[in-house]
Amino acid sequence: MDIEAFVRARIEEDAAWARACSVPPAEDDAEIPAGVHWEWTTAPEGTAVRLPTLPFDDVGASLKAPGTLVWLSTKEKWPREDEDGTYEASGAYAEGIHLMDAAAAAHIARHHPARVLLEAQAKLALLEMVLADQNVNGGQNSPQWNQVMRLLALPYRKHKDYRQAWAPR
Repeated sequence: MDIEAFVRARIEEDAAWARACSVPPAEDDAEIPAGVHWEWTTAPEGTAVRLPTLPFDDVGASLKAPGTLVWLSTKEKWPREDEDGTYEASGAYAEGIHLMDAAAAAHIARHHPARVLLEAQAKLALLEMVLADQNVNGGQNSPQWNQVMRLLALPYRKHKDYRQAWAPR
């Protein structure tokens, strides 16, 4: 496997996982093509939990006090029906978390599927620019584009197919 195939496969894996996390709560609903946005709430259909900003306004804070459950949910809501009628529901991804470091919680919420899908599109666009440079230059990349390719592979350096020869120089 060459570096181009490796990078493309890793980006496509990231996008596939993001799409898998972008399915509304009902089994018959189709995935949200642009991805969903996550937030922490006080209950599956509860209010959003405030997360710290940077620099941290609550250094060492927990997401919620011990004993208080929070859920990872989508900001998007879909109509649902039950015995009491129709209501709006978000997709809940966690059954309830008692305590979590606020920095970790903010990181999880910031890297929601919609963001990952946009990042995948941007990386694929860079990859296409590298390939266009190869086509213009008879199959060879400029040193700058070679470095871009190496940088695109770098986040995946722990993958079993990554080659140390691809490390940025």
